Amino acid sequence: MVATMHKVAAGNGYEYYLRNTAANDTTARGRASLSDYYNEHGEAPGTWHGSGLSDLEITPGDEVTEEQMKFLFGAGMHPNADQVRERVKAHHLAAGVRPAYAARLAEKATKLGNKFAVYSTTSGFPAATAQAYRDYNTSQDECVTAHIPDQIRAQIRTDVATEMFTTEYGRGPLDPRELSGWVAKNSRPDRTAVAGFDFTFSPVKSVSGLWAVATPELAHKIETAHRAAITDALSWLENNALFTRLGRNGIRHVDVQGVVAATFDHRDSRAGDPDLHTHVLVANRVRTEDGKWRTVNGTVVHEAVVTVSEIYDTRLEHHLETALDMQFETRTDRTPDQVRVREIAGFPLPLIHHWSRRTAVIADRLGTLTAAFATTFGREPTPSEVHDLGQRATLETRPRKHAPTSRAEQRASWRADAAAVLGGIDVVDNIEARVVGVPRVPRPAPDRVFITHLADQALAAVSDKRATWREFNLRAEVERQIRGNIAPAEWAQVTEKVLTQALSPSSSVARGDPDVTEQPDLRAVPAWLRRRDGTPIHTRANSQIYTTESTLAAEAELIALSVEPGGVILNPGLVFNAVNDYNTAHPDQPLNPGQIRVIESFASAGMRVHTANAPAGTGKTTAMQVLATAWESGGGTVLGMAPTAAAASVLGESIGTRAETVDKLLHVIDSHRPDNASENLPFLPQWVLDIDATTLVIVDEHVTLPTTKRLQLLRYLTGRGASVRCIGDDRQLSAIDAGGVHADMTHAAPEQAPTLTEVVRFAQRGEALASTGLREGDPLALAWYLDNGRIHAGHLGTVYADAYRAWAADIAHGWDAVMLAPTHDIVSALNVRARADRIARTAPAITAAGVPDPHVFLADRLVASAGDIVRTRRNDPRLRVGARDWVRNGYSWTIREVHSDGAVTVVRRVHGRDTDAVVRLPGDYVHEHLHLGYAATIDSAQGITADSCHVAMSGRESRQQFYVAMARGRQANHVYIATALDGDEGDIYTLPAHYPRTAVEHLHHVLDRDGARTSAHTELRDALDPARRIGRAVDIYLDTLGMTAENAIGTTRLDTIDRIAEQLVPGLTDSPAYSVLRQHLAMLALSGADPVTELRTAIAARELDTVTDPAAVLDWRLDPTGNHSAGPGPLAWTPGLPTETSTADAETAPVQARERIVAELARQVSDTARAWTTATAPKWARPLLGTDPELVADLAIWRAGLHVPESDPGPTGPARYIAIERAHQQQLHRRILEVDGNTRLPQHRWAATVDRIDPRISTDPTWPIIATNIDAAARAGLDIERQLTNAAGARPLPDEMPAAALWARLEITDTDITEPEPDRDGIAAHSAPGPTEQAHEPDPQAQTITNAVDAALGDTHTEYAEDDSSVDEFDPYDGLGRDAGHEID
Repeated sequence: MVATMHKVAAGNGYEYYLRNTAANDTTARGRASLSDYYNEHGEAPGTWHGSGLSDLEITPGDEVTEEQMKFLFGAGMHPNADQVRERVKAHHLAAGVRPAYAARLAEKATKLGNKFAVYSTTSGFPAATAQAYRDYNTSQDECVTAHIPDQIRAQIRTDVATEMFTTEYGRGPLDPRELSGWVAKNSRPDRTAVAGFDFTFSPVKSVSGLWAVATPELAHKIETAHRAAITDALSWLENNALFTRLGRNGIRHVDVQGVVAATFDHRDSRAGDPDLHTHVLVANRVRTEDGKWRTVNGTVVHEAVVTVSEIYDTRLEHHLETALDMQFETRTDRTPDQVRVREIAGFPLPLIHHWSRRTAVIADRLGTLTAAFATTFGREPTPSEVHDLGQRATLETRPRKHAPTSRAEQRASWRADAAAVLGGIDVVDNIEARVVGVPRVPRPAPDRVFITHLADQALAAVSDKRATWREFNLRAEVERQIRGNIAPAEWAQVTEKVLTQALSPSSSVARGDPDVTEQPDLRAVPAWLRRRDGTPIHTRANSQIYTTESTLAAEAELIALSVEPGGVILNPGLVFNAVNDYNTAHPDQPLNPGQIRVIESFASAGMRVHTANAPAGTGKTTAMQVLATAWESGGGTVLGMAPTAAAASVLGESIGTRAETVDKLLHVIDSHRPDNASENLPFLPQWVLDIDATTLVIVDEHVTLPTTKRLQLLRYLTGRGASVRCIGDDRQLSAIDAGGVHADMTHAAPEQAPTLTEVVRFAQRGEALASTGLREGDPLALAWYLDNGRIHAGHLGTVYADAYRAWAADIAHGWDAVMLAPTHDIVSALNVRARADRIARTAPAITAAGVPDPHVFLADRLVASAGDIVRTRRNDPRLRVGARDWVRNGYSWTIREVHSDGAVTVVRRVHGRDTDAVVRLPGDYVHEHLHLGYAATIDSAQGITADSCHVAMSGRESRQQFYVAMARGRQANHVYIATALDGDEGDIYTLPAHYPRTAVEHLHHVLDRDGARTSAHTELRDALDPARRIGRAVDIYLDTLGMTAENAIGTTRLDTIDRIAEQLVPGLTDSPAYSVLRQHLAMLALSGADPVTELRTAIAARELDTVTDPAAVLDWRLDPTGNHSAGPGPLAWTPGLPTETSTADAETAPVQARERIVAELARQVSDTARAWTTATAPKWARPLLGTDPELVADLAIWRAGLHVPESDPGPTGPARYIAIERAHQQQLHRRILEVDGNTRLPQHRWAATVDRIDPRISTDPTWPIIATNIDAAARAGLDIERQLTNAAGARPLPDEMPAAALWARLEITDTDITEPEPDRDGIAAHSAPGPTEQAHEPDPQAQTITNAVDAALGDTHTEYAEDDSSVDEFDPYDGLGRDAGHEID
């Protein structure tokens, strides 16, 4: 069972639910009306659902009409807009209101906030394509609107795109990715709007299967249980996760009055198999308590999806048990890699398997069709083309029989299908008797002991997965724990008790609010700053962080171990000799400075535990080999430890000593604990007994160790006196379970952890530098891969096919190539293809004697025979490989022979080639632990090194997965990312279809997705970081300031202001910025002025007829300084309370407390910035170090307070539009110019140079960053102009990121352009002349400075900016009034 969610686009996104779901899953655009579908197919119409319907005068359960969907989900208006408009207009006309005014009031009554804006593309590509279609029809003597076959349409679209691409770039597309990306960018609108959220509720296959073959009476009861479970899940969503956001940056989280949703029942899958499911389309419109309609806070809704799904699962079981005495049981045919699923007890498993296959068949066929499309047309299919190919795939794989349309016909067809699978109709008829009326399993009484037990189990489960968690995480786990263990009638009461017990102080530790800790006055929250449940309005739902005492204790003990002295300090001479001996033996590849630094640090630290970072390919095993040699030369012993057997094997071979897995050591230790003691304890192995004070233990890939195992390991090793040295990459894959404490240990250690800095794995220096960028999550690193043809894109089918073909080509070339994919299912598909090709290429399925080639069934349910590559997935020391090795998890093998008993003889493969190591794997091992091994998952690839790597990605991977995958190959690493739609039903109406993204944009999202585990201590340290806190603190302060003014003057006076404002300027109260204007007027009243008089004066200043937002204009007229007629605030660019106010201290206490918080955080940020060095300062600050410490500190406060990302190279970030902020930004620029001396920013200074190379460079969004790098290179004395020119001449720059690609070709590192040290006067020489100018002193003329500031502010960009549809109020501190519901996700 599952509930999924995706966003629905405004405009025509709603049509899917009318033309597809409400029309028996038959997509046929252009049919006349919804009623035609009902008559033709007999599907029931949708119905309205949700407690928010009362505000729209719609009754839950009413039928959803096409017009209602068009108004609500197409335009964001009242569903009955026409009726409301006519009724209100008639009412006002009858009251004597002027017709024009009555019409305006009637139109206002139809609005639910701002209408959805439906954008169109500004590109000429759609128009050019449409003209080309007309021209084609004309050439064929057809009507210009005549239908054109799909193949010809696709070719015309390709030809037009290619021609326009060539015109724009002066060359043709270099590869399919370029043409596909160009088509995507030129087909989409500038932005799109979110109309709603589609929750799709699907029961498990046994429920759909039983419903399909059951009697109509039983089927109806199943449907009723399904709908009841949906109602329970949505009720929880309404009560716990439905809010809207207001105020500065959406900082205020506001209660709403309920959900408005349309539900559509769906009977089958696109394959025609039974698939009972319901679409619940939740409108992106909610009503707040002030009567205004706003957008949904999508963040909380996203966080609630898993919990909603779990509640649906639990309640469906309960409702079926109540109505039909059904029981559920866990499926036993699932592999450990698959999610645990509970099905109806007694339902035939073969039928579940049968009705799960057709969808996969369609997906395979669609993959074949899209791959053929890409081959034919040299680009990926557009969303509409994928949709058409999906329909074709469905038709081509549908059985050759009449597609049933009515419910009765479907049932008869499904029963016949089931009879064919199960062996007769009588077996089908007997299913009901097997599953209905099953005796109930005895359950424990839900007493306090039981409640505590369930709470402890839920806490243990969430704590095993993550060090910190939130309430929704726990609630989802509670649902999993109670499922099958409580009676249906006890659900609400027991879940609440379990949740309360688990969140109680005796069970969980809630992270405190540092604001409240520092300002205790904030504990008492006044009513006007609280939500209905008493929660502060500035606290987001589900934002409270929890952990457990045991987690904190384990982390604290590990942190203590990181500072514990007592480790062996090795004689420096021994280290010198070991390094010298290695370098002598390897004169062509001596140790680099980074390796030597790590060796020396590990040898001399003197700590029990010490850590070093080793990015992929930096030569850590070589460094550890030399360290082991030095240690042993001093009389000590060395032991290697690693998380996996394969990694332990590599480590042992590298350092020339024993290496074991962490699990093996912990198992030995655990078996000798007193509480596990027996009469005959086994002897401790000698290698464990040998661990003592002379032992060096090297723990490789330590970042993957979860906290619990890490503590057990280090506690034992340090207890034996060993010196433990942990090495690994904290930017690669982290622990699967709760972890992240390695960062705290590094942070607490008395010595900074050394890092291997020189990447030595890759054949090309440029790829080494690019991999370092990926490791840091720097999107500029993508440019190198683009420029070298390493990024490929397409539909999933194309992606997998391209990855496979490239891998196969490398294998044929004799390379050791690896093929990676994100999931086991994709890996299996790639393995099947690789095996089929091998058989076709090397071995017939039938031997010469006419006997089928012997084969075996593997653990992944695939088949293998002699010649296949396989991978062992379980350690088994009993299966020896030579004298010192054995079968390990992750080892690769080639099957030499298949035996009659199911056993296989395999040959070990190393670096892609067979070795002499042979072992016979028993049949049981083969069936349970052997997989085909041509492809592997990304998560299993860490530690692999090959000649090349080809990784297929879905776009949902994390930064760590992407980095690991792209660092496996020495010669080349290629990524194949899915950018086209999947082709699922309804995809054509989703946001990705309306706003398709390029491969680069998808990879940006991957780099932004941090999958690293975070410990409870790290989370707390981040929460207390002043630089992280101050931005939110400023937002809360400014929002509280405005609300304080409104609360002080009272609702009566505010209502008067609203009424008069509407009278003076009709429609003013509907303006996006009216809430800001209202607070400004309240501030005037608070200061003693008459707000109405001030408003009248502002209105009379000049006309408002031509302005888009009159409220924003009037707000500025009231106070052009942007200070909102207020007093000074905690920062130079924030307003404060009026200096003269009669308001009681109690009313202003919250804002005064917030003001003190901002001031204190600013002081802390300032202190930190003043202490920055070249090594610790962010890049934007480095050119200013040594000039004016106060300026650097002010800039740090400015950036942190305004959420300027650290990656933004401009010292002050994007231009500000609020007058008070803009004035302060100009002042900061003047101060920068006074110390820097340049009146032009690097992007201006170097624009002429790069424009001569390629005008696209200076328009690239990455150009400001690249220009800063170029400027630094020039200051460092490099002949940068010549290098740029030479690099540009090598080959054409890629279509995207040309500036970053050009810079990547230079292969210049940060160390090559280190900033010069300050001179004797403390002023650094930052003013190196540009390419066409001479160095000069700052211009004393004020006008020159002003011009420079204006130029700087006028040339800003936002790289891949995204709208936030959840903020539905004009933000005076944003400068760009966001239209409600707009989002590019």
